[in-house]
Amino acid sequence: MKAIILAAWKWTRLRPITIEIPKPLIKINWKTILEYNLENIYKDVNEIIIVIKYLWDKIKNHLWNDYKWTKITYHSQCEKKWTWGAISDINIDEDILLLNWDSIFYKEDIDNLLREKNYWCLVKEVEQPGKYWIFKNKDWYAIEIVEKPKENIWNLANLWVYKFNKSIIDISQNIPLSARDEYEITDSINKFIEKNKFKLITIKNKFIDIWYPEDIEKAEQILNNI
Repeated sequence: MKAIILAAWKWTRLRPITIEIPKPLIKINWKTILEYNLENIYKDVNEIIIVIKYLWDKIKNHLWNDYKWTKITYHSQCEKKWTWGAISDINIDEDILLLNWDSIFYKEDIDNLLREKNYWCLVKEVEQPGKYWIFKNKDWYAIEIVEKPKENIWNLANLWVYKFNKSIIDISQNIPLSARDEYEITDSINKFIEKNKFKLITIKNKFIDIWYPEDIEKAEQILNNI
């Protein structure tokens, strides 16, 4: 299995920090956000592909070509918009672990996921589904994902950590632009769900989001108490 980590965005919410430092390289205590993610997965994959664009040279110069002897390659995000544009021109012939780099998860949760033989997405139950990408489901298998649904019938929110087979790349190459001129995450996932069982796995521990500068200190306090 190969891993794809999405690390191309600018994240203007974290300015002025991200004017000179890409968000993946922001340090929480002594380790970067990106390295927390790498630590959770490197033993379970044979290659880590990091999708880069904004301040890409700083990411490459920080990590070079391996993480603890697991191969790292870099993929420049193409001009297609949004996440599925970022992966559509990557060539992979095996299962894919796909995750964003901007949340920090407990290793226990990632280890539990990687033991699963199914294709899956990490989810959490939320009280306000209208703020999230929500999965309709039956017996913890996805039926459909809906962006910010108006009706609160379902409450399992997408946490942006997935296991797919290689068909997700073909799907991403063939979805049309949406009405807002983007290649939508939801369209690709729904096409995948049509042909594959897609299990929804609830996170057991908290996870740490870093959206604004003040979140860095909060994250440090949480990690100091783990």
